[in-house]
Amino acid sequence: MAEGCGSCHKCCDILDIEDFDKPALTRCPHTMLGKGCAIYANRPAACRTFECTWLSSQRGSPDGKAWDRMAPELRPDRCGVVFAPVDRENPDNCIHVHVDRHRPNAWQRGDVKAWIERIISRGVTVVLYVGTKHTVLRADLPNMRRRPRAA
Repeated sequence: MAEGCGSCHKCCDILDIEDFDKPALTRCPHTMLGKGCAIYANRPAACRTFECTWLSSQRGSPDGKAWDRMAPELRPDRCGVVFAPVDRENPDNCIHVHVDRHRPNAWQRGDVKAWIERIISRGVTVVLYVGTKHTVLRADLPNMRRRPRAA
């Protein structure tokens, strides 16, 4: 867990870590619940460099692009979703959204879905991972077009 993560370790529970063969959707064996990483000082490079979108958004965005400050409720351990940038140098292209396997509908929560829709409307492609399945969401695809409300 990076500085600023607080008690959140959702990335340790959801993401794969190739450096020591930790598969996705399993808790890292080095996670100490409520305390952090048992090998923090010697953690692998993948863990040292990873920063979820929620955490990076807390610094704010001077240009007001897609990474505006995310609400406290969107912290991964609170909403059940890890927002993971694919390309930190150019994050406006694509973001991966990993859903907690214990809360598979977490991405449909009002504030989570609204944030996903907002960044898609700004031209960002979202790859949504729920369990072992994934779906690509883009503004030009039918799965993101708003349907008229039933009368």
